[in-house]
Amino acid sequence: MIELFQNDVTGGFKEGKKLMGRRNYAIFVAFEPQGMMPPGMVKPGMAGGPVSLAVDFIVQGEGMYPTVKFGPVVVPRVEYGQ
Repeated sequence: MIELFQNDVTGGFKEGKKLMGRRNYAIFVAFEPQGMMPPGMVKPGMAGGPVSLAVDFIVQGEGMYPTVKFGPVVVPRVEYGQ
């Protein structure tokens, strides 16, 4: 687990930084670190270099902030034997 949630959705201090007790969802997209193609446009098997995974966490907010985005968290490409 990583300390992704440095602040609450209201911007205030948050004691526990690894979990957020609110409704949430995640968006996963292919991410090419070299920047040769925009995120989300890379398809498996396409030429253009190693592809990683970028994850955004969208959390239910309060008041005038209906949702708050945390991330992206980039998961590097894993190769067999490394």
